[in-house]
Amino acid sequence: MKRDPFVMELPQQVIVGRGVLRELGEALQSRGFKDPLFVVGKYTSRFAEGDKLLVERPSKEFLDGVDVDGHDVIVGIGGGKNLDSAKYLSLKSGRPYVLVPTLPSSDGISSPSVSLFSSSGRISLIHRPPLFILMDEEVLSSAPKKYILSGYGDVIAKYSSLYDWWLGHVRTGEYYGYLTSRLGHFAIEHATSARTYLFTPEGVHVLLESLILSGGLIGIQRSSRPASGSEHLISHALDILHLREGRELVPHGIQTGIATVFTSYLQGRNWRWVRGVLDEANFPTTLREAGIDPDLFVDAVLLAPHLRRRHTILHEKKLNRHEVYKILQEVELI
Repeated sequence: MKRDPFVMELPQQVIVGRGVLRELGEALQSRGFKDPLFVVGKYTSRFAEGDKLLVERPSKEFLDGVDVDGHDVIVGIGGGKNLDSAKYLSLKSGRPYVLVPTLPSSDGISSPSVSLFSSSGRISLIHRPPLFILMDEEVLSSAPKKYILSGYGDVIAKYSSLYDWWLGHVRTGEYYGYLTSRLGHFAIEHATSARTYLFTPEGVHVLLESLILSGGLIGIQRSSRPASGSEHLISHALDILHLREGRELVPHGIQTGIATVFTSYLQGRNWRWVRGVLDEANFPTTLREAGIDPDLFVDAVLLAPHLRRRHTILHEKKLNRHEVYKILQEVELI
């Protein structure tokens, strides 16, 4: 039987070590780059020597107005918004890009996916992987605990997203990658092995390895499908509602991690195990602890299925407000 070509795209190199951020300039020069544009935030600007683009409130419209002429590489330094901004500038300009995460807060540190807000809502795109990723464990292990927990929660969320992917395969016939799924489950297993010492340098190292693998699933499949299911739809809906009401955003992985308790229940799977491995890592296990208003979470669950045409458990259950509240009580999220 003739098969379509299957193309995997992964970063050419991942550099992980203590103090390696000091070698960024040399790493760029050794690859022939002379005029990098550093995409930074106010806290990560100090790590860049050269032309800088300060990103405070990134949006597609803002980035579409950025001129990258004269620069031969885009370098994103910081958290998710800076990295996604660098990816988008690379996508629209054709320039290669490099990622230097300073927060271990999501698997976006190694994925080719781009997530941005625009005037019409959140957009998700797939780009090619970065030329290389540089991860300084001195910087990453000193990140605030909420961002370490966010990264942990984003890996645990694959417990839900991988099942939703399989469900979509069963219900709609979409492609399902068994190898990719196994790699995703290994990333979960690896991250949970460090749950009792997550905030130590050794624990952060294990988390980084898990995040690299988790983000790599998207490069393998050229789709965010293995890494983003019903739990991510709820998180995206929460972001929309928080912004609409002028509320402070909750870290992405905190949202996806706690949403996985809820979606695992809907999937008829072991939500108690999910709650347990979160609790043992000192992850918030109620909505209030996570900084999420329960009423807003209910609104997000109802909004989530309408955000993307991708089959998940939320598209089968078609819940009402009363049912959502009842489930939240049963899984002890409220």
